[in-house]
Amino acid sequence: MKSFRKGGPESYVGEGPEFGLDHDSLQQFTSIVIEGAAKEGRCVIIGRSSQCVLRHRANVLHVLVFAPPAEKISRMKLRHPDEHDLPGLLYRMDYVRARYTLHYFGHDWLDRSLYHLSLNSTLGIDACARLIVQAIQSS
Repeated sequence: MKSFRKGGPESYVGEGPEFGLDHDSLQQFTSIVIEGAAKEGRCVIIGRSSQCVLRHRANVLHVLVFAPPAEKISRMKLRHPDEHDLPGLLYRMDYVRARYTLHYFGHDWLDRSLYHLSLNSTLGIDACARLIVQAIQSS
């Protein structure tokens, strides 16, 4: 559960198999939770390679919200005020996410074919949210 609080299964360091939870088990658990949430109905799932877990479901809108590195680092300052190497942290976070998605799903996490809509967050959070809502309403 720590990994969900800290960002996702890709950041899980693991307690070791003696505790019954390793990277593979956590990934399977994460996929089950994502699939269960999607089956229940309307929900928003952020990250956790859900674009891959739910890639075959017809009633899902996959959105990639991206930003240039400078904007990402600016936002990271708010979430990680004590971090002294934000570019390094950004690199590590993106690397771990990319490796997780490639390892478990065989996809590049930024592969445009995995998404219905890609938005540059420099448009503003509210504008991105409005575009996502509009896409949902028109589908």
